[in-house]
Amino acid sequence: MFNDQISNRKSQTCPERQPERFILAGSRGVSIRKSSIVNRKSPFTQHPTPNTQHPQMAELTNNDIMKKLRVAHKLRDEDIVNICALVDFKVTKSEINALYRNPKHPKFMPCGDQFLRNFLNGLIIHLRGPMPEKADQTKSAK
Repeated sequence: MFNDQISNRKSQTCPERQPERFILAGSRGVSIRKSSIVNRKSPFTQHPTPNTQHPQMAELTNNDIMKKLRVAHKLRDEDIVNICALVDFKVTKSEINALYRNPKHPKFMPCGDQFLRNFLNGLIIHLRGPMPEKADQTKSAK
């Protein structure tokens, strides 16, 4: 009886005595299995699903763009007023606050294309500085 137990243990651990249904995996097989398990369970891997869009990424409005620029550049209402003044576009703080309100709010104001265009032009001047004066083209032609 003791010898039978020893022979069973040897057949379980010794590769020569394993039944045919068990196949030893090489290092490549193990690494493939490990990587597929890690990829499936990792929160950092994204598995794109075809023909489906994220519900929040459907469409950006001008108001959303203004909000993102405000946060990205750490701008306050006074800064936005000054930036718009760089391109001779007058805007008040209350108009700016109306842009950032919830769309269901009664005082909400949608951001128009003209406002966004003027703000972006002013932001370029604010970040880069004013455009340098060009030299006369008549001097360069001589």
